[in-house]
Amino acid sequence: AIDSNDQAVLLAELNFKNSPFSGKLKAYHQDIFSDDNTEGQYDLVVCNPPYFFQQFPSPSNTNMGAKHAQFDESRWMKALISKLAKQGELTVVLPFASTHKWISEANAAGMFCNQRLNVYSFASDSQPVRSLIHFSARLLKPEIKSLIMYSGQKIFSDEYIEFTGIDPGYRT
Repeated sequence: AIDSNDQAVLLAELNFKNSPFSGKLKAYHQDIFSDDNTEGQYDLVVCNPPYFFQQFPSPSNTNMGAKHAQFDESRWMKALISKLAKQGELTVVLPFASTHKWISEANAAGMFCNQRLNVYSFASDSQPVRSLIHFSARLLKPEIKSLIMYSGQKIFSDEYIEFTGIDPGYRT
């Protein structure tokens, strides 16, 4: 994992240490937009980029760097793709509202949506809150699925519990 925020890297290292995969995970303090020696070496890149593009962040927001992007979707897509091995794949977690922009930028860069999971907070919601998108260089008919996160106030749905593997007794 890489992150440009020191605290995020420390948290990732702690989470990795407590993971059953601790021996296979490493976190690095790094800026994805900088030149480094990690170009083109990953078979899979998973990214949860900042959600807000071309908006004015609040200077008092302590999470400003994590939520507000300094660069647009096109620059993000190019930076992420540069980290992929020749047949590498990319998965991103996005606000639903920006899904089509990211897919368009991926297509322009030679990557295509193979799978998309639209995540709704509640079954009654008219549109998803997030999309999880899997991109590759293969042009396929995308598989589009939906997931409902909550069955009630602060109660995870059975399908969300199954999808994430969290303890069914856990509440938000």
